[in-house]
Amino acid sequence: MKTWIFAGVSEKNDFLLYMAKVLSCSGYRVLLVDGTLQHNYAHHIGAAGQDQGIYEFSGFDVACYFRHGEDLMTWMNHSEEEAYDYWLWDVECLDYILDHRWKEADACVWCSSFSLTNLLSDQRWLNELSRSSAWSSEIAFHQLYLNVIEDRTADSYITSIMSQVSVHWLADPIRIPWDETAAALKIDNEHTSRLRIKPLSRRYKRALAQFIQRLSDMEDHHIHKAFKQAGRRRA
Repeated sequence: MKTWIFAGVSEKNDFLLYMAKVLSCSGYRVLLVDGTLQHNYAHHIGAAGQDQGIYEFSGFDVACYFRHGEDLMTWMNHSEEEAYDYWLWDVECLDYILDHRWKEADACVWCSSFSLTNLLSDQRWLNELSRSSAWSSEIAFHQLYLNVIEDRTADSYITSIMSQVSVHWLADPIRIPWDETAAALKIDNEHTSRLRIKPLSRRYKRALAQFIQRLSDMEDHHIHKAFKQAGRRRA
């Protein structure tokens, strides 16, 4: 089982839904955990207002309305769910998971946009995390920049904002491009409770594939095949 924690205040549910879809189309059992403050995934998958639980959506499972990550773990210990190959955690609140979960994760990913408000919020959150019992030199973050409309912001500028945070960053950041098609597809998917992926631009798919390959042991041709499968109407 692989555990990936995606942290930060920036909205990332569409990206993680696409990632879960590609992984599931590769033959893996995937659980996507909704740790967002507004229960974003429940609204997207048509489970708004339902009880806490695990809901099947587009070939993978989504854990919704669990107040804390440990509530989900207790639920899983008493359930008959088959083991998952991947756990994807979307964490917007620092205390949603216990400190030791950060150390145990196979990958920790810091997700941010170029919004100054979000960057400063990220800075405060990482500083708070660095003072927790979870923090050690073993913890390092991958960087993911979301909704990049035009690539004019230098990495050195972002680094200067985050320079006061005691974080070890892994490799270069990956930027997920954003355009009118991606924005329109996100809204359409939300309102129809579907998950179409085919209309995404080649640049978006390439960046998503690159990030999956960075975190996993999947080969490029397997990811490409999964994208084709995910793009089919019946997938």
